[in-house]
Amino acid sequence: MKISCVAIVLLLVTFAGCIQGQRARTPYRNRGVGFFPPNRTPIVNTNLFLPSSRKSSQALEASFFFDGALNFAMDLSLGTPPQPLNFTLAVDSGFSWVACSSSCAINCTTASLFQPGLSTSHTKLPCGSPSCSAFSAVSTSCGPSSSCSYNTSYGTNFSSAGDLVSDIATMDSVRNRKVAANLSLGCGRDSGGLLELLDTSGFVGFDKGNVSFMGQLSALGYRSKFIYCLPSDTFRGKLVIGNYKLRNASISSSMAYTPMITNPQAAELYFINLSTISIDKNKFQVPIQGFLSNGTGGTVIDTTTFLSYLTSDFYTQLVQAIKNYTTNLVEVSSSVADALGVELCYNISANSDFPPPATLTYHFLGGAGVEVSTWFLLDDSDSVNNTICMAIGRSESVGPNLNVIGTYQQLDLTVEYDLEQMRYGFGAQGCNTTMVVDVNTSSAEFSKKPLWLMLLLVLLTV
Repeated sequence: MKISCVAIVLLLVTFAGCIQGQRARTPYRNRGVGFFPPNRTPIVNTNLFLPSSRKSSQALEASFFFDGALNFAMDLSLGTPPQPLNFTLAVDSGFSWVACSSSCAINCTTASLFQPGLSTSHTKLPCGSPSCSAFSAVSTSCGPSSSCSYNTSYGTNFSSAGDLVSDIATMDSVRNRKVAANLSLGCGRDSGGLLELLDTSGFVGFDKGNVSFMGQLSALGYRSKFIYCLPSDTFRGKLVIGNYKLRNASISSSMAYTPMITNPQAAELYFINLSTISIDKNKFQVPIQGFLSNGTGGTVIDTTTFLSYLTSDFYTQLVQAIKNYTTNLVEVSSSVADALGVELCYNISANSDFPPPATLTYHFLGGAGVEVSTWFLLDDSDSVNNTICMAIGRSESVGPNLNVIGTYQQLDLTVEYDLEQMRYGFGAQGCNTTMVVDVNTSSAEFSKKPLWLMLLLVLLTV
């Protein structure tokens, strides 16, 4: 994968801005777009997000791709009739918002904006309503006409402000049917600078909180799990949410699972127990620490950070170990890499393969191991040489004391977040092989059986 300098600069601006913007809320809301947060608490009032009908037997499906800053993104339609849009997917945030028609003054296409006036299901949330006060992660106030307004910032350069609203979100189901559900989110009137950077219609929050996209779907009866894969050859993959299953035993057995770790200091975030990183079939291992006594440290999986990051103690060890494999190469400097906290870059012939080690292995609690790419290609417009850089940076150079697994090292991996069993799953056989899913048979499916069969089944169990 060749990354242009323009794309890297966009990534850096997004990344650095969000580090500053979230620091006041919790030590972990620092990186990516909204990066990080309290254990999934029970839904106290499920009437906040009333469904028109329960569809817990459904598995929802969406296209999955990179946005303009190399974050993961998804397709999602909004309104009645549905308006096709796309959103940056943020597992580190519980707040979703869409750019409404007045939120972009320049360099935004009409297609990227939601037109609330064209939606018959669009409703502003009133001040003082439970739905308004539920969004504690953003600043809310009473706006014009007693509507609930929000304002959230991403560093000193970017923000989104507007009304909290309710509307119908529409997705495809695995069975090729359209599925609609009520969704509460922000309708941004002032979000232009961020949209021009990301080239999406807004953000959809996927953290473990009650008011995130996943939390609202859970309140409607959908199973709390999702799975995605983005192939490195097309950068167009698939996201599946809800009551799915891997279609056959061979695919299911290819998945390796590890527990989902909860950090009391940021319990809504997706922490994982990364124990070691190995090079060249375990010939060298770098041990990785868990949480420190003050709640910092640990490892998270992220969808709004392109590169991965390690804290200094482990990063220094890993860089030195990789240098032992590349003694025949001459290190080069890169101002972009330096700004991203990456400290190891080389020039290689334009026709050369990546040098060893081509991959690293991340080892997780329970024995799950995943191979990830060591290098990424930085397009420096040199027709003779290519600049390659390590796909991992030093976390303290750009943010908090935290290990992060970014989007680049998730390419070609099937990644599953199972909030019911509190575990992650990884499949390394490629997106076309592993992402073969179907809908689980459930109690909701029972109601679709013929009446005579249902009566017979009941009699047999008496």
